[in-house]
Amino acid sequence: MSRALIEMDGASKSFGGVKAVNNVTFTIDEGGVIALVGPNGAGKSTTFDLMTGFQKLDSGRRRTMGIDTTRSPSYRFPELGVARTFQKVRLFPSMTVLENALVGGLAKFHSVSAAEGAARRALERLGLDDRADRSPAELTLIDRKRLELARALVPEPTLLLLDEVMTGLTPHEVEDAIMLIRQLVDEGVTVLLVEHLLKVVMRISRRVLVLEHGQLIADGTPDEVQADPQVIEAYIGVPRHEEVDDAGR
Repeated sequence: MSRALIEMDGASKSFGGVKAVNNVTFTIDEGGVIALVGPNGAGKSTTFDLMTGFQKLDSGRRRTMGIDTTRSPSYRFPELGVARTFQKVRLFPSMTVLENALVGGLAKFHSVSAAEGAARRALERLGLDDRADRSPAELTLIDRKRLELARALVPEPTLLLLDEVMTGLTPHEVEDAIMLIRQLVDEGVTVLLVEHLLKVVMRISRRVLVLEHGQLIADGTPDEVQADPQVIEAYIGVPRHEEVDDAGR
């Protein structure tokens, strides 16, 4: 049986009167690519924030690598083997590319030199090693995304959460991203992916979770999820039986 990496039990989060995540329960088990999808505003990024301590749970509990982390701050998670990127790239403009990557390893490694070594390896892997001494402001948006991904790889995570890393990429760049994700999986990293490119999601994921209005409405294989009437209604806006009825008229 696969090891549970993160367990969310009855997770809820509201902003004002809006229930962004509503009593969501699921377990992210070890191995392969798992996708978290849903229409805009479904609560995907907020769920990522709750999973990694960037938002506090209003109610519910969270366990990470078997440890209760319900009240743990975000900086604790790299120590436990969890790293992430953000939908909107978050970099330190006053630091160099290398320093931005190095920050990702400070919670994991016991020395700056060890963190720097890991940072240089991650930058080389993402094709940014020749810009290590530059400012992030000199990078293109795509390269800033690569830098944030490099920073997430520095602590050598067991679980990597990727929040829309393929948005804005060319088809060739998407294929490069897929290749990198598959390489990471081959190396033993479990990848949890939030992505709007559903064809990509269904192609590379072994399991897909679907959110709508902050609630988990489906959890299964890509084939199971694509055939689920609730998922079809969430994405198309028309219940499946109505589509069939209309087609027969």
